[in-house]
Amino acid sequence: MLNQLLTTKKMRALSLLFCLSLWYIQAVGQKQVNQFAWNEGQKILFLGNSITYAGQYVAMTESLFLSSHPKKKPQFINSGLPSETVSGLSEPNHADGKFPRPCLFDRLDNVLDKINPEVVFVCYGMNDGIYLPFDSGSF
Repeated sequence: MLNQLLTTKKMRALSLLFCLSLWYIQAVGQKQVNQFAWNEGQKILFLGNSITYAGQYVAMTESLFLSSHPKKKPQFINSGLPSETVSGLSEPNHADGKFPRPCLFDRLDNVLDKINPEVVFVCYGMNDGIYLPFDSGSF
């Protein structure tokens, strides 16, 4: 229960921080935002781990963009994959030992070829430290 509450509090804090950042971009930096006025049909790809896969910040980004540019309708594509890393590291007991953590570089070319995006947001880091004691070889 406590773990779930902490996770909820962290998500709320992260969401609030993200919303405040987006508000700042919209309110103060309108000139800079207009430089990113993607057009209809353009593809905006989000790559990342389970945080991206959950879709909250992807949806918030899309909502902010569409509220600022209602006539432009790019495609926001969420291609987050839970447990994915960019380091290629994995714990021996990941997924109860059934398979190692996926690595972005095993699928990156395929995703980019199939989607052919104009813009890519890449959001990683949480899984790359691996949930094990510090190891200088992995570091």
